[in-house]
Amino acid sequence: MRTFLTSTPASLRSRPKAPFAAFLLAGAATVLPLVALSGCKDADLEAQSAVQQTILKVSHEFADTLAKHSSSSAESSISSLSALQSQIDRLDNPSDEQRAAAGLLSAAIAQATADVQSVVAYESLRKIQQDRAYAAAMADAAATLKTIADSQASISLATDKTRLREEQRSADETLKQVQDQLKQLEGPMAQLKARIEERRTEIVALQGNVEELRRRAIEAGARAGLPLIEEAAGIKGSIRAARADAAIGELDLSRVEPEHTRANIAHEGAKSLKSAASSGLDKLQNFENVLNSEAAATRATADEAKKSAETALADIATANTALKETFSAIEANLTKAASSAGSARGGGQSGAQNAKFAKLAAQAGLASLYADSAANATSQLQLHEALGAAGDLFGGSAKQADAIASLKQEREEMLAKAKEQLVDAIGQLGEASDNDQIAVRGLRNSLNGILARIDGTAAPTPASGSAGMATPAAASMSSGGFESPEAAIAFMQKPGITDADLPLLNSGFIARSEAGNALLALLRMDAEEMGPAYAAAAAKWPDDFGKDSRDPESGFPDFNDATVKSVADTTAVIEAKVQGQPVELQLLKGGAGWRLDVDSLVKAFDPAVAMAFSMMSGVMEAQRPRLAAMRQSIVERIASGEIATYAQFKDTLKTETRELGEAAGRDAAKKMMEDLQKQPSGGTEDQ
Repeated sequence: MRTFLTSTPASLRSRPKAPFAAFLLAGAATVLPLVALSGCKDADLEAQSAVQQTILKVSHEFADTLAKHSSSSAESSISSLSALQSQIDRLDNPSDEQRAAAGLLSAAIAQATADVQSVVAYESLRKIQQDRAYAAAMADAAATLKTIADSQASISLATDKTRLREEQRSADETLKQVQDQLKQLEGPMAQLKARIEERRTEIVALQGNVEELRRRAIEAGARAGLPLIEEAAGIKGSIRAARADAAIGELDLSRVEPEHTRANIAHEGAKSLKSAASSGLDKLQNFENVLNSEAAATRATADEAKKSAETALADIATANTALKETFSAIEANLTKAASSAGSARGGGQSGAQNAKFAKLAAQAGLASLYADSAANATSQLQLHEALGAAGDLFGGSAKQADAIASLKQEREEMLAKAKEQLVDAIGQLGEASDNDQIAVRGLRNSLNGILARIDGTAAPTPASGSAGMATPAAASMSSGGFESPEAAIAFMQKPGITDADLPLLNSGFIARSEAGNALLALLRMDAEEMGPAYAAAAAKWPDDFGKDSRDPESGFPDFNDATVKSVADTTAVIEAKVQGQPVELQLLKGGAGWRLDVDSLVKAFDPAVAMAFSMMSGVMEAQRPRLAAMRQSIVERIASGEIATYAQFKDTLKTETRELGEAAGRDAAKKMMEDLQKQPSGGTEDQ
């Protein structure tokens, strides 16, 4: 949802604040017309005239500086504003009225300087937060990697090596014993086998002789063959003796062979065991080498992570020192703004009211600054806790204890200073009354809201029946609104509200607080004046318009990636983002429709912004004619084709919206100068 509130004041979490300084400048313009150059001497008149010209010159240059300021020119803007501050604070003998006008102008300049410095501080703080996250991650990685490296290095293989060497030695001894046993068995076995073989050979030869003698005896006949038969019988006896001897040898061999076989098996087993033990020792040594190598590599990576963390810590220390210096400069300027505003109370009722708001705004800014300082201390504290959790790499918890204790004390001191500013500011507003102006009620609610958040309690909700708080969106919850929480998200994602969306803008939003009602009034003003321009763009480029979404640079919550977080019977929560940080917005259901709670939207902004919504609504109301003229011109240029594309339409809208805001600031300065020029040029003598 585009809105012309692209320059709404903010703090370190929402940028920029320049329009509030422009508002103070406009307030100074209401004081300056009261300045009358009266006195008894020409010298006094000349001095007062010189003072008035200085105020006029500074106010003109201040408005010009605000108009030209951009994020890229922060240093130049701060230098210019400091020079203007010096000029307005060195006025020589101003009148009471001039002192009041100068005080309000001085407050505006100091406030603007603090705003610009806050932008610088925010960028520095954002970078420091990134570095803190990186340093904490690197510290954790270094500690984890060191633990892994230590675990790898602590793995001991000595017991396994000893066991394998013992197995190797035992296998060697067994092998030697078995080899000796085999040698002892192999000799007798060889002798037995030779003896058996010899007897078998002898038996074969003798058997042949017997057969030969039998053949010859048969041939010789019974009587002549008898001697041959007797000789053969004698040889048979030798055969029997040889067979018996061979049998005995085989019996002896059968006793020795199993023992030899067992010894041979033992020999092979001992050889295998020795080989396995040797192979195991080799593999174990290789594994140990790998472990040592991996441990060294892991430790090297841990060292790199530690060095990265140490580099980030050094950068954080340097940047944090610079940030605290910037915080001190912002504090000095906001304190100056409060002091200058306090000296501007003599400019009549209008001037006194503006001065009062200027001082309270400065105090709210100081409270936000102290809260930001406390948050920064908390983030730094959490970093030291992370370093302590990283073990001895960063000295352990004991080394971080002093820093943590110091940061806790700093945080408490900053929160106490914030509460002191808020309590004082709330006290200046006095007790709430139905006769309070809208801006006063809105300011009181905002200050109470800041105080409640610092105390960690819920902010009080103003009574719905308070005077001046009724709006169409705060009326009956019985009908209308969005069909679903998703429909509310889709509505907020639209690049702009067309004429057809106005009824839903009135029925789909509810506000109870002054700041919420003021913001809703600003949204309606934007929709009523710029709706026709968006309707023309939607009709001309329906596809582009339908696919487009709200500009994330607008400073409003970013709904482009919003999600529905929870849904109950009568309430829902959607999550959007502001400056990249998630915020929760409430939806309330009444009858058949859902309404976005604008008060929860207000909380997405810095409290100083909420305080300024009521003031800004009045300032922007005066710009309605310009808005209407700008819208009509854009509609005509779309129709004529001069604005030829949707992208050109967006660029034109952005440029002319910015120019309108700058023109508002110039108007304030111009009115101041015109009022000054109407002042009488002389006075009367003292009586």
